[in-house]
Amino acid sequence: MDQYATFAAPVEAVFTHLADPARLADWLPQVTRVEADPGELIGIGLAFAVTIRVTGDQLLAAEVAAHEPPWLIAYRLLTAAPVLIRATCTTHDGGTRVHVHQTDAARPLQVDLARLGRALHRTGEPGGAEVLRSGEPRGAPIAGPDHAGPGRPADTALPTSN
Repeated sequence: MDQYATFAAPVEAVFTHLADPARLADWLPQVTRVEADPGELIGIGLAFAVTIRVTGDQLLAAEVAAHEPPWLIAYRLLTAAPVLIRATCTTHDGGTRVHVHQTDAARPLQVDLARLGRALHRTGEPGGAEVLRSGEPRGAPIAGPDHAGPGRPADTALPTSN
């Protein structure tokens, strides 16, 4: 599952918000609680607990699977079939384009990027999220193996297995 949105906010601000496990509920509405050490530095392997609501509350172990500021953050939810959620940020028309990819799972988590835009607005960043349709984005392509370059990381930096 892929979702895209463009925000009228700098890449660093959007990435900082996405890369904070305590703020997962700002864009993953099924997250009801995150238990993480607020003093611990965010990086690959950072473990935390997350409570999600699917058919009831379920406590899961989770970890940061990739962390390349300010471009890439990925979280792995450790379920019977682990779920990988990867978010990439790229500069786009003076703002930030976010691409969220979630591995194919029996029950993928809901992703709400308009909600992220509202959260950015509440924290003092310009909000203005435009949520694009799922699948391919309009306009310039998201960075990928054929589109990587300075300031645009390859979207394949983290291998995925579906």
